[in-house]
Amino acid sequence: MNLRRMVLIAAIAAAALIALLLFGPLAAYWTALQISRQQYAHLDDLSQPAPPPPLDRLPLGETLRIPLADGAHAIQTQVQLGYAPNAPAFKAELQRRIPQMRNIIVLIISSKRVEQVQGVEQRLELQTEIKASLNHILERGQIEDVWLQNFLML
Repeated sequence: MNLRRMVLIAAIAAAALIALLLFGPLAAYWTALQISRQQYAHLDDLSQPAPPPPLDRLPLGETLRIPLADGAHAIQTQVQLGYAPNAPAFKAELQRRIPQMRNIIVLIISSKRVEQVQGVEQRLELQTEIKASLNHILERGQIEDVWLQNFLML
């Protein structure tokens, strides 16, 4: 009887240990999940902000073909400027200044060497430099983006 009782107790203890090992992590996971749901419930209530409206675009005329500083290469590209919509006074200023802005762009690009315009990172830096230079002369608003379309190295 004593042996039977010890086997029964050992079986119950083994079953309890197995249940603890199997269901303990599951219980811990469930508890952590419930706590995190309560903790971050307010984030579900936040609405996603609306994307900004698309920019108005101003093409700067015909394709530019600009020799680089090394004399052996040239860049051919079309330039478009992006600016905030619903800005008629700024649009009028941009249209008046197209020749001046084209000249600034030619001066900037013609001062570059081939390695300064080859990679994506260098082209993004070029766009940033053009944007900053053009914004420096503008009075009624700011250019928000510069697009160099059909960018070819010749």
